[in-house]
Amino acid sequence: MLDVRVYRAAFLPALIAIFVAAFSLQDRPAPTTTGLSADAFDSGSAFGDEARPQRNSLNELARTFPDRAAGSNGDLRLADRVASTLSRRADGSRRPAFDVTRSVTDWDGDRLETVVGVRSGPSTRRIVVIASRDAAGRPGRAALSSTAALLELARIYRQRELRKTLVLVSTSGATTGFAGARAWAREAAKSQDASPIDAVIVLGDMAAKRIRKPWVVPWRADGGAPSLALQRTVESALRAEVSPNPGGAHATGQWVRRALPLTISGQGVVADAGLPAVLIGSNGELSARAGEEPVSRARLGSFGRGLLRTVTAIDEAGPIDPERAARPPSPAARTGSSRCATCCRTGSCGCWSAPCCCRRCWPRSTAGSAPAAATSRSGAGPAGSPRPPWRRCSAGCGCGCSG
Repeated sequence: MLDVRVYRAAFLPALIAIFVAAFSLQDRPAPTTTGLSADAFDSGSAFGDEARPQRNSLNELARTFPDRAAGSNGDLRLADRVASTLSRRADGSRRPAFDVTRSVTDWDGDRLETVVGVRSGPSTRRIVVIASRDAAGRPGRAALSSTAALLELARIYRQRELRKTLVLVSTSGATTGFAGARAWAREAAKSQDASPIDAVIVLGDMAAKRIRKPWVVPWRADGGAPSLALQRTVESALRAEVSPNPGGAHATGQWVRRALPLTISGQGVVADAGLPAVLIGSNGELSARAGEEPVSRARLGSFGRGLLRTVTAIDEAGPIDPERAARPPSPAARTGSSRCATCCRTGSCGCWSAPCCCRRCWPRSTAGSAPAAATSRSGAGPAGSPRPPWRRCSAGCGCGCSG
């Protein structure tokens, strides 16, 4: 006869497992958001006219570089174009806004070139955006849309200040196993201690008319946990600019991914190097690089604004380097530069959220009124209210003013 007490004892291991699981759970990290508008991303400039497309627009790049097989002459010529664009000087400056370096990866007898542009901010913490140039089809406009978005982002940040350091990476090899991105990630991971990377955003097809969700892909190929905080930050930006539903993996799909780690998109090789990485793309993991797919100006505009909103949110969040914050301001900053006056007028550098705009440039640039979007965050009152309390600029506000 079965002893009931022995039968009950069999539930004891399950009860212990339930208690362990209960105390192991935690809330999902909140996404990082920004109150600044992303309208600076110009879809007309990024997409280009059909008849006479603007230089560096998607249509102009497709006409000029229709053949871009990995390591081909067209791919290398496009790398030259990206390097020359990143090397352009900012208005009113004597030096380029981005410091450009180039490297070569050998793959199956071909030379895959990687172009890296660095826009230094007060903090050495890095935000990285990666776009691949190559495509198997001709002219491959959907695949080329990532490069068009990258160059439009460079145009914006040529004039805009940042708290952190922005790194724009143009690489090749997306059609041949992401050899260029893998080589860059391995080198970048070596400097994580000196210059930490807060996020790597890999651009997929940014303008394809056909939609495949999810638009944010966080998966790794080594079985490690994806960066949930970064994923939710990007999804929040796309909700604001593209659609309230950016898509996502169901519970069953997540279990399968963890049990059988596999990804076919570029963020996987970057994450395998130990860097926090996600992919943004209107096609999700399924790229249009093997053929031609219709593209849309509106799609490029909405995903481009989502990208800009993501970069802005990550730039505003998190700590700055304490050793840099302790450095004395430069002589140029002590006099109150025109750059400081610009940022205090527009609120683009985030000064108002401190508030930390200096007394020298603020009255001259705003005449006693503040941007409405900025004052709502700083607590200084509605637009047109009296000046907020004066405070010395912090190293993180990016305007370079010492107050």
